[in-house]
Formats: sequence, structure tokens, C-alpha cells
Amino acid sequence: MKKVFVFLFILIFLMTGCGAPAAQIIAHESAITWWCPNRYNHVGNMADSAVYGRLMEETGVDVAFAHPPQGEHRERLLALLGEEKLPDIITHDFVGDYPGGAEKALADGIIVPLNDIIETYCPNLSAYLDAHPEIKKKISTKDGRVFCFPSVQAEREIRTYIGPYIRTDYLDAVGMDQPETVAEYKAVLTALKQQLGVSPLSFYGGKIMDTDFLIGAYGLSWGFFVDEGQVRLGPLEENFLVFIEEFKAWYDAGLISPGVFTDSQKTYTAKAMRGDTGIYVDYVTNIERYAGGIDGASFAPLKYPVRSKGDKAFSGHIAPVFVPYASCYISPDNKDIEATARLLDYAYSAQGGLLYNFGIEGESYTMESGQPVYLPSVLNAPEGFGDAVKKYLASGAYVRDPRQFAQMLTTDEQRQAVKLWSDTQAAQHAMPGVALSASQSEAVAAFNEGYKDVVITWLKDYFLSGSETTTVQELQETLMNLGAAQAIQTYQEALNEQS
Repeated sequence: MKKVFVFLFILIFLMTGCGAPAAQIIAHESAITWWCPNRYNHVGNMADSAVYGRLMEETGVDVAFAHPPQGEHRERLLALLGEEKLPDIITHDFVGDYPGGAEKALADGIIVPLNDIIETYCPNLSAYLDAHPEIKKKISTKDGRVFCFPSVQAEREIRTYIGPYIRTDYLDAVGMDQPETVAEYKAVLTALKQQLGVSPLSFYGGKIMDTDFLIGAYGLSWGFFVDEGQVRLGPLEENFLVFIEEFKAWYDAGLISPGVFTDSQKTYTAKAMRGDTGIYVDYVTNIERYAGGIDGASFAPLKYPVRSKGDKAFSGHIAPVFVPYASCYISPDNKDIEATARLLDYAYSAQGGLLYNFGIEGESYTMESGQPVYLPSVLNAPEGFGDAVKKYLASGAYVRDPRQFAQMLTTDEQRQAVKLWSDTQAAQHAMPGVALSASQSEAVAAFNEGYKDVVITWLKDYFLSGSETTTVQELQETLMNLGAAQAIQTYQEALNEQS
């Protein structure tokens, strides 16, 4: 079954002309092979990082990592699935980026169920799942098969970290107050452009769909959301036209960076560090980075915009509790399940949690009164705390510690930002993770795979070519042809079953 499915999957892939070979694993015979994107930018291979080096020492398990080139994860995975032997561990989103989801991946023999493995060899993860049945439900099929070692960020206070902030030195220069409403934002942006000549508003790396900035003021989200128990999709809602016309008016007036759809992340960062931006929609950690790197710059976080004073934005930024793409899945070709389980289970122990969240004791943190505290050498590193601490952090299969997130907020502005950005209705409207059967996953797979590309392509046409060349109705028709109605119905059925 696995070989038949993979042959068809690869055949479709090769017909697109993207048949890149998978990353090759060169390992000692005794090493566990682990295929995943490189989560660090300071080492060429995760085996050379301090955290994973210590993980191997603590567990006694050698690991040989294979990393696909940046930006080619999905293409290389498809090639990988066509190889005769799969790696022991695969890090990939088998929930949202595999036709039919995790249940189909199990049926196709790409990954294996973990219930017996966890019960037999994983005392730490077993205890965590017993104490958090809601997490176990998120990583299980409808019939109860656990499919991954999960990446978890459970606490609400650590799941919001992107939002708007403003150059207060610029705001003082134009003599205006911090904006809260859509109208106030527009007035401030206009003043920044006309009086100071700066690029008023920029989105981190041009990713305008990664947060619900502005669209949340109109009772919408860019993706699926829930309103009064009903699953909805932002661009299909009537109010989307009102929102997009306002957003387009901002762009046409020069209030949004002209490179928002074309700049690479590198180009965006270079512009940001030059001080060319007035309001950033960006990561909270970058407040410190920009403040330290731009002469005379000072920053303050802003609330997500609303249409009427005193309202809370309908949506904003909120990360999911369970992160499938950072989780670990076990292949059926794994011949050393016990060693693999010992390696991955360590992350859910007390010491493993400290390693994944804080790094190496005595090198990146110390224990004070029973609490982990980052060392001054990291907090006050010449390259800045944000860049220094990244050497000891990586998205992966572990439980994120709120104490780590709290220490990453090193300034009052960053701490205030998280409070302001969390003060939305995002948590009650975010689409929850729902367990989908293989048939349900297949029903939404094609839509989810193409949705973002369709919307981004349409936005570029609408904004850059002029709205007279395309309409909201045309976008909605394209989404319906892609399968939007079926996707909404499928998620609604799954949500009703879960309620």
C-alpha cells in the first residue's frame, strides 16, 4: 500500500517538474536517522548544536540528521517518500500537509501508531498525556491511535507574539497619539508619510496573512474561523469587501510599504533596520532588535485596530496549542524503536524540558531558587539577547515552558506588547484543532494546499494591477471551485462531532 501510494504521489509531483532528490543521510549503522528542517541558523547540521549534542549525551542515542534545503521541505519530502528505506524519524506536518492527514499516513504505512510504544518506553510522555487528555486527543485519530511525539505550547500567555508596534520618536515628531481605531491608524500613517516621508506600515517579511491585523476589525480572519458555533472562511464573508476596499485605499495612498508583496524577508529586515518603517506588524522579540540597531529609535506596542473606540478586535494573532510541523513521527522502517523512544521521550522529562527550553545549564542558564534563569552572557550578548538565545532554542517535539517565554521578553515594551495583542477575541474565534477521519482529511486537503496561494495571487493582482482587473467575486468563485464549501462543511461536521 505504501509503495503504491508513494508511486502515485511522486508521479504527480514529478509531473510538475520539481523532482529534486531527497536529502541524503550518511550515518553510522547504529545511529537513529532523523529527517527534518534545520531549526538553527548558526550550524549546518543540528547534530552540531549544543542542545542536540547534549540530548545525545543524556540519552546515549546517536542521531544522524538530514536537512532539506531551506524552502524545499515539501519537495524533498515527496522524494524521500519514494525511497526504498525511510528515516527512523520524520519531522513534517502529516496533519495538514499530507493528503488524507495523519490517519491516511498511518494507513499508507508512512508512519506508525505510537500507543504501545509510548506505554512501553515513554514514561515521561505517557505521564504528560495522562495529565493532559486534551493534548492526547489532538494527537490521536478518531479511533484513538496516537500518531506523533507532539510539539506543544499550551498556555494562552505564550501563544501570542506577533502584532503592531510604532516608532514613538516618529509619533512624537508628528504630534499624534497612539492609534486604536481604523480611522486613527489611517490618520497616523498619513502623517508619517506626508510629514516624515517614511514607509508608514510594513508586515514582517510581507506575510500579511500571518496575523489578522486590520481584517480582525471587520469581524473576519484570513482563514477558517468560528463564529457562534459556525465555521466560516474570511474571504467568503460579506464584510470581506468592506475590509479589502479599506486596505486597498491604504495601499493606494502609499500608507503600506510598496514592497509588501515582493520583498524577501531579507529585504524587509534590511529596510526595517534602516529605520524606513513607522509601524511594524512583526514579532515581539524584534522590538529589542530594532531598538538596539536603529539610532534614536524608540518603540511602543499598539492594540490591534478596531472600528469603534473601546471594542476588541474580532481576531488577532494566536498560535495553535499543538504544532504538527514541529512534531516527530516514526516510520515503519525504524528498527530500533526503544532507542528512538528513549531519545524523544527525554524532551518531556523535567531535565529534558529545561534542555529544550533553556539550553545548557552553566552555559546559557543557571538555576536560582529552583527556577531556570538565563545567564548574563546570553541576556547581554553583543549580538543581542534574541540572536544569542536562538542558539539554544528550536521548534521541536517538546512542551514549551512559559518561564522561557517570559524571560525572552526583556523590555517593558515587549511585555506590554503581549498584553495588548492578547486583548482580542481571537481565542474564542480561532478554528480549533479537530480530529478528521481519512476521508474528511482528503476532502479538505486539496483546498488547504491551494488556498493561501490562491489568495496571495489574487491580492497581488488586486493591489498591484488595480482592482479593475479582478474583483472579490472572482476570488470567491475561485475559492468555491477549489472546494471551499466542502471544506467548510467538513470542518463543521468535525466540530459538531467534537462538541
